[in-house]
Amino acid sequence: MSTLTRRTFVKTLGASVAAGAMLPLAPKAAHAAGQGRGAEPFRLHYLLASSLYGKVHIRRIVPEVTKAGCDALDVWCPGWVPHRTQVDEMGHEALAALLKRHKTRLGAISPYNKGPFRLKEELRVIATLGGTLAICGSTRPAKDLKAGMKQFVERLKPQVEVAEEVGVDIGIENHGGALLCSPDSFRHFCEFADSPRLKISFAPFHLPQKSETIAGLIREIGPKLAHIYMWQRPANRKETGAALPALPGPGGLDFVPIVAALKDVRFAGWTEIFTHAHKHNGAMCETTEAVSAKVAETRRYLEACLAKA
Repeated sequence: MSTLTRRTFVKTLGASVAAGAMLPLAPKAAHAAGQGRGAEPFRLHYLLASSLYGKVHIRRIVPEVTKAGCDALDVWCPGWVPHRTQVDEMGHEALAALLKRHKTRLGAISPYNKGPFRLKEELRVIATLGGTLAICGSTRPAKDLKAGMKQFVERLKPQVEVAEEVGVDIGIENHGGALLCSPDSFRHFCEFADSPRLKISFAPFHLPQKSETIAGLIREIGPKLAHIYMWQRPANRKETGAALPALPGPGGLDFVPIVAALKDVRFAGWTEIFTHAHKHNGAMCETTEAVSAKVAETRRYLEACLAKA
């Protein structure tokens, strides 16, 4: 950070968040508010992926969070988009001020490029900026799945210690061809990941495209679920590499059972409308406005699913 000391910046940022009643309710606060009698109605907390916007500067993406109907921003890293690098270039104080100006907040950073064993500094940055989650992948699959998962969780302990120190969750995404991939791998992860800060970032795209199977896994994972990508594999294989059919709604997967499972477990983490296959200068649609409109449209579909759940 350039002009403020770390301690002064944290105090200033904390005071501004406390004073900003207009900011969206954080997932942790929402979870606390959603317990017991007279609890508030269940809702999804939407995270906007900066990667959907391609190479557009992060300054242009921040104003789109509320336009897209989302609660917070997920900043993606090099390898996909330049946004995390741009945050360092503009300065963390400047990003915090920009988020405040547009009445939104940081929810997560997705440092996939660092891998799961180099998250310490990123966790501290996320905490300083008021975020709650770091998202990344696992590692290569193991011949002995249970032993491999135990070893993976053990290797993560230095990262988890920092996560516990700063109050930020680590979300490990399931992915085809990775250690965290199959239903059994989820079960072993939940068995060994005893820290409340080590959780799962759930990607339906990388699972069998059966709504009830996905919903069943969500119910099994329960409190270990930090984040879910609302993302599917299109039923038509010709569309698998296309961006829009991978969004909830057009692709054929029924999201009502999935949202119902989230409601059943009182999911209080982040919900991220997502797709990877970007073609227009790395963006999901031809213009920034069109990306936000498509996210808002998908959000309305998911809210309709929630109304039926």
